[in-house]
Amino acid sequence: MNDPRVTADLLAAWALDAVEPAERALVEHAISADPALAREARALRETVAALAAQDAVPAPEHVRAAVLRAVATEPQQDSGPVDERPPIDLAAASRRHGRGWRIARWAAAAAVVAAIAVPTGIAVQESRQAEARATGRAP
Repeated sequence: MNDPRVTADLLAAWALDAVEPAERALVEHAISADPALAREARALRETVAALAAQDAVPAPEHVRAAVLRAVATEPQQDSGPVDERPPIDLAAASRRHGRGWRIARWAAAAAVVAAIAVPTGIAVQESRQAEARATGRAP
């Protein structure tokens, strides 16, 4: 990447549409100036689109039952009436956290992409190996 301000995390956040307008403009300018970055951005967007198109697979019944049992036995905390809590000033919180908050958001976006892409890649590879075994070709 030629522009040091466009990190892998920022590019991943851009692919997920999780950036602010100024960040979007920065990434898109860098993409237009760097063919390698443009290829990486296109690959990330294609991965996000492919993952979004996947059908959700329900959890096995024994896993669902275990989670529901755990939820039912977990002691609940009383949060108190909602109207007793003071309102949160989001603008002030954003100013206090500034850059650190943006970095955390980018890191979270990158983690989401990795958490989805890695298992998907493994599943695709296993599927290809199974298909190769079924057709008699070496994996």
